[in-house]
Amino acid sequence: MARTLSLLGLLLAGLIAGVLALAGHDTKIVFATFIVLATVTLFATNSPPPHITSVMLLAILVIVPWIGPEVAFAGFSTSAFWLVFGGLVMGSAIVKTGLGARLAGKMVGLLPDHYFKLVSLIVLMGLALGFLVPSAMARVVILLPVVALIAERLDFADERAVTGLQLAAILGTTLPAFTILTGNLPTILVFGAAERLYGFTPSYLSYLLAQFVPIAIGQTVLIILVAYGLFSSAYGKRPVSSEATAMSPIEKRVAIVIVTALLLWMADRWHGIAPGWVALLAAALLLLPAFEIFARDDFKRAIEHEALMYTAGIIALVALVAQSGLSGVLATLAEPWLASGQLSAFGFYINMALASIGIGVVATHPTVAATLVPLAELSTAAAGLPLEAALLAMTGPFAVVFLPYQVAPIAVGLAIARASLAQCTLMLVAVAVPTMLILLPLHYLWLNLLGWLG
Repeated sequence: MARTLSLLGLLLAGLIAGVLALAGHDTKIVFATFIVLATVTLFATNSPPPHITSVMLLAILVIVPWIGPEVAFAGFSTSAFWLVFGGLVMGSAIVKTGLGARLAGKMVGLLPDHYFKLVSLIVLMGLALGFLVPSAMARVVILLPVVALIAERLDFADERAVTGLQLAAILGTTLPAFTILTGNLPTILVFGAAERLYGFTPSYLSYLLAQFVPIAIGQTVLIILVAYGLFSSAYGKRPVSSEATAMSPIEKRVAIVIVTALLLWMADRWHGIAPGWVALLAAALLLLPAFEIFARDDFKRAIEHEALMYTAGIIALVALVAQSGLSGVLATLAEPWLASGQLSAFGFYINMALASIGIGVVATHPTVAATLVPLAELSTAAAGLPLEAALLAMTGPFAVVFLPYQVAPIAVGLAIARASLAQCTLMLVAVAVPTMLILLPLHYLWLNLLGWLG
């Protein structure tokens, strides 16, 4: 079935690219359209596996003269890639030294005896990390090893319940965090672009007030309900040795490195060091022979190379959209729709929200900054609204995610957890539909109440 869907998606991508070519569009635009649609199809169907699709993508991009290594290998020079690498090393160190098992063992006695409460605890833990750790990728790689170790100490009647905990952790620390200014990369990109284009600097608290109440709270509830509804299972707690042992020197060294990394992540707005470079430094320390954590051959087993290649592929795809000019084409197509002077405040909000959602599905969330922010001033001027109205209307719908590839931390989290792509997609859709139909209208009313849209 997956192979059939992949073939149909590739045929559709080729058909759309052919239509663009016949319409006289630039060759670069036609090529980029086909590559983006084909890659998205293969990512969505998991046929072949995403890391293989990423390798194929990089191989194709690097041999095209106008693209070359700078775009194809853009991911390897980004903070996000090394954040995944560092997070994988840190997670492996937590498991290998027994530090994670120690923490999980202490938590088991405190865990609730009902799946609903357990899911709620994990989702709220992920949301809380959104305020402390300014990188969704870092939060995912921190949470997943802890969730895995907790799951090992619980005796589930239905093994799918473990997948539910993993997906609750991944979605709980990514989707609601779009309402925190520093919580996810796409939000940071939007306001970074707004600052460059318009000299607009957002307020952390103002953004939080405008977005958190209707969207984050609502989505937190939705994620808990959906995870419980899809994966609920009875469970018992496996016996854990009550014999207390002191932390070993190796555990202490790992704990010091990880706590230091967390503190640096929390303070990144003051010291200016990207989270990825902090993670890379932490990984370098943990890999030192003097730390006595990893033997020579352990490094091969400690690193999920699939997750790293998937991350590189996602970033290369975003770079292709910008390099080819496809982002400009998307912006041009959206301009008449967004800049109409006949729109009411509600019509303006809906159009901006749908444009943001649509671009996120076609070209991933980070490209919204390149496509919609240049239209923000024009669209708000036509509607008689302040610039902030457009920025809030395009970032609020970031929480509407239908497919894992749209948000790299979700996709990478799946690769790390080896969780089911189909089950994640089902959960995303189950959260996205009520978010669109209920939470976004509430978001409009909330912005109107605060005076941003009226």
